[in-house]
Amino acid sequence: MADDKFYAQFGEDKILYDIFKNMQHGICVEVGGYDGVTGSNTYFFEKLGWQCLVIEPMPEYCKKIRAVRNCDVAEIAASDTKGEVVFHVAEGVETLSTIEEDTKHFERINKEGGTGINKIQVKTDLLTNILLERGIDRVDFLTLDVEWHELRALKGLSLDRIQIRLLIVEDASFGRDRGVKNFLKDHSYVRFKRTGCNDWYTKKDDPLVTWWSVIATEVPIFLYVVKQKIKPFVPRWLKRS
Repeated sequence: MADDKFYAQFGEDKILYDIFKNMQHGICVEVGGYDGVTGSNTYFFEKLGWQCLVIEPMPEYCKKIRAVRNCDVAEIAASDTKGEVVFHVAEGVETLSTIEEDTKHFERINKEGGTGINKIQVKTDLLTNILLERGIDRVDFLTLDVEWHELRALKGLSLDRIQIRLLIVEDASFGRDRGVKNFLKDHSYVRFKRTGCNDWYTKKDDPLVTWWSVIATEVPIFLYVVKQKIKPFVPRWLKRS
């Protein structure tokens, strides 16, 4: 092990190390890189000698990544179209920055201490293009955290052309939005683990998938979704008890 320091928000890199500990020259991709260190799922693996690609649209943070890491940095936003879009930088809570113009997400930014939204123009491209331009057609794990833009980013990824063993995708809806799950199911991926707000997917025939891992993942998510659906109908006195 390069060192004993892990960086991921919910211990994802430690879990990934346990999965890939015998692999010397892996390939990993982080879509939504922030500063490349804070909460990073790939920095630990760069120190192990893996080939890492970080995809981050904010120029300021791309500079920070290049200053501290030796990985390839793609200064672009992964999406379902190639072009330019308005990117909403959440001042003060930049990890919540997003392409999506979503009122509820902007309210969350305010609640978590955001001081305003700074709109900038960023380039977008399909994940397939971003990867193939760098000669990457096989990935050991790809992590995706782009604040409600995950499904559109995945729609720009050809899972027939790019072979990916593990996908770790943020789901801030905690299971209420089934878009990502259904999309990946159509490509034979199964959700088998959840850490924090991140869902883990792999091919249904992968050894990581067991009946217990799927049940242990799906049941808590199902119960949470049901609870949220019935919550508006629960009497106030019962909520307090």
